[in-house]
Amino acid sequence: MGNLLPKISVVIPLFNKESYIERAISSIRIQDIADIEIIVIDDGSTDNGKNIVEAIPDGRIKVISQENQGVSVARNAGINAATSDLIAFLDSDDEWKPGFLQTIFSLRERFPNAGAYGTSYETPVRGGKTYRPIFDGLPQGWEGILPSYFRSSFGMHVLHTSAVAIPKAVFDTVGGFKIGEKLGEDLDMWLRIALRFPIAYSNVQQSVYHQEAGNRTDGLPVSVDKLPYLIRAEEMLRSGCVPDHIRDDLIDYVASRKIGYAKRFIKLGQSANARLLLAEIKSKRFAQKKQLWLLLSFIPKIFFELLRSLKWHVYSVSKSMQKYINSTKVK
Repeated sequence: MGNLLPKISVVIPLFNKESYIERAISSIRIQDIADIEIIVIDDGSTDNGKNIVEAIPDGRIKVISQENQGVSVARNAGINAATSDLIAFLDSDDEWKPGFLQTIFSLRERFPNAGAYGTSYETPVRGGKTYRPIFDGLPQGWEGILPSYFRSSFGMHVLHTSAVAIPKAVFDTVGGFKIGEKLGEDLDMWLRIALRFPIAYSNVQQSVYHQEAGNRTDGLPVSVDKLPYLIRAEEMLRSGCVPDHIRDDLIDYVASRKIGYAKRFIKLGQSANARLLLAEIKSKRFAQKKQLWLLLSFIPKIFFELLRSLKWHVYSVSKSMQKYINSTKVK
C-alpha cells in the first residue's frame, strides 16, 4: 500500500475466541480487495486467540490489547485506530463470503451519501441446514437504498455487525457504540444512523453469522429495564425529533422488538415481565399479535411448551408431505 491509506479498515473485537479467530481473518484475506487494514482489538482474552492472530503472516494486521471492557469499548477503540475513511466490522467468530467487500464498494460507489452499507447474512443451523432471513419488502437479490430500515427490521434485523461498513465521518455525527450495555448496543447504533442517514443495502447473503461460540450474548435472558435502545427510541418519539416520514415505522419497530422480547420472557416462564412489555405497545399494525401473546402469557409454561412442540410437529409433517407431493409430480 506504500503511503496510501487503506480503502477500508476492518475492526474485529476479540475475547476468548481462539477456535474461530483464524477463520474470521482468513475470510478477510481472501477478499478481492487488497488495500485492507485489519485491526484486532484483544479485549483482555485469557485464551490463545491473540497469539494465533500475531502468528498470521500478514502485515496488514494490527493487534491492540486492552483490559476486558466489553465489545463496545473494543469497537470504539478500533474506530479510533482506523486510518481509512470507511470502517467494516466483523465479529471474531463470524466470516465473510468472498464477494463481501466487492459488494460494499459497489454500494458505496452508487450511493456515496449513505450512512451505512450492509449486506444480508446467513446462519448455519442444526442438521447442516442454513437459515437465510427474509426482510419486509426486500426480494432476494435486491440492492439499493432501504425504503425503511425500521420496516425491514420488523423480524430479523436487516443490519448485522458482521455484514456492515460505515463511513468514519458518520461516527462523528452519531457517536460511538454505547458502553456498558450488554443488549442491543449494535441495534442502538443502527437506530441512530437510520434516523439521520439513508442506508444502502444488498439483499444477497455475503456474511456468515455463526452462533456456536460459547460467550455470545444472544441467548441471555433479558429484563424489562435492560432494553436501553428501545427506551431511547421511545424518548425520541416523545420528544418530537423523529421525522414524520419515519415516525410510524419507528413506532411499529419498537412494538415488534417488544413482542420479540415478550416471547422470550414467556418461553423462560417470566410471563409477568412479558405482560409489562406487551401493555406498553401502541402500534396498530401489531395489535392482533400483541393480543395473541397476551393470551399466551397466561398459559402455564408446561402447556405453552406442549403447544410449541405441537406446532413444530405439524410444521414438520406438512413439510414432509409437500416434499412427497413434489417428488411424485410428473415432470
